[in-house]
Amino acid sequence: MTETHPDRLPAFIEEALDDEQRPADAPTLNPLAERGLHELFGPADAELGAERLVSQVDELPWRYAPFYSRIAELWDTSEEDVVGVLERAKNPSVWYNPGILGLRVIDVEGGPRTNGAELHLARFKAGMRFPHHRHPGPEALFVLEGNYTDSHGRHVGPGEIHHMAPGTDHSFVVGKDGPCIAASIESGREFTGLFMRLLAKLLT
Repeated sequence: MTETHPDRLPAFIEEALDDEQRPADAPTLNPLAERGLHELFGPADAELGAERLVSQVDELPWRYAPFYSRIAELWDTSEEDVVGVLERAKNPSVWYNPGILGLRVIDVEGGPRTNGAELHLARFKAGMRFPHHRHPGPEALFVLEGNYTDSHGRHVGPGEIHHMAPGTDHSFVVGKDGPCIAASIESGREFTGLFMRLLAKLLT
């Protein structure tokens, strides 16, 4: 996440709330996020104050507002539905462990283009090593926060999407600075290690 100073708002918020001062070539928020910010916070000099504004933006669902449209594209759903998933994510009880130590996920219902695939909002524990596995179908991980490095040397951080073709096999290690939060879509997973293959059979 971008580091913020307590006396000022995050750059993307300042840009969203002040069209006149936004550089011509600056990236803009998607309409849903920008409309919501105006409705929630009003003018930048509102009585909320910068510190309170920053603290609220740092919470879900606004924490990932710059990524709404890209998450919606990945899941083939609307931005409103993406916000709904992120609102659910505020409740710890909706996250569950799918049988892999250090991983918690929320199931997501996508659009027609995702039929037959598994969609998740995933939270990988800081420093965890995800076991070696193979994907019989395509996979994509869109990192919203944190980072990981896979066994092929690919480093993926916030705002980056990792596309993997059918048959790709890999493992990855999450950065130690904090958890990695990602939107994902995959078509099955086959673990290559004996222990994980046995565990997968027990859980099915």
